[in-house]
Amino acid sequence: MEETMKNLILAACLLVLLPSLAAGQTPNDYQFRPLMHWQIADANGQGLAGWVILPDVTQTRPLRGLLVGGWLIKDDQGWKEAMFGGLFGTDGSIIPVVNFRAYSKVKWTDLYTEFQIRPTLALGSVFLTVPIKSSWGLRAGVEFETIAGFTGQIKSAAGIGPRVSLKLPGLPNVTVATTCFFNIRSNIVVRTYVVYKPGK
Repeated sequence: MEETMKNLILAACLLVLLPSLAAGQTPNDYQFRPLMHWQIADANGQGLAGWVILPDVTQTRPLRGLLVGGWLIKDDQGWKEAMFGGLFGTDGSIIPVVNFRAYSKVKWTDLYTEFQIRPTLALGSVFLTVPIKSSWGLRAGVEFETIAGFTGQIKSAAGIGPRVSLKLPGLPNVTVATTCFFNIRSNIVVRTYVVYKPGK
């Protein structure tokens, strides 16, 4: 019990201190991103998947939400999704989105990749983590993200940095992760994800 409490405290410190350490170095952009991810598959591992994402709830003018859904293929080692949808704003804006996501996991590591296309940009993202404390889902690794703008209004950017994630005790459907990206638009970007997966 004592060891478990120590590990929980360590994980909480990692998730809280990572943004704080980054903020102490240079003015940063903090983003808070809630996500819901669902999958429905048949016995052959084929079916439907979807995401509901608020890219950054700290930005409310306008607040935007990404809704995508589409085809799913999954097995014991991971899944692949090809989806379509849109980015919807509270100002009435609708931006069409094509979204591909994949996840693969083996005993000692996992790999997530995403490719997203909009009329004005393309976005690529990947993270790789290893288990630190498997019994309660603490993982650490690195995350990379790049944006390629198709118009002069969208600046191309790229960033890479450490990622820490943790399954919340008592809430196995919820994972919290924090990544500190360096060199995105010459600034430090700290992003916290809260991922809810119903039915897990």
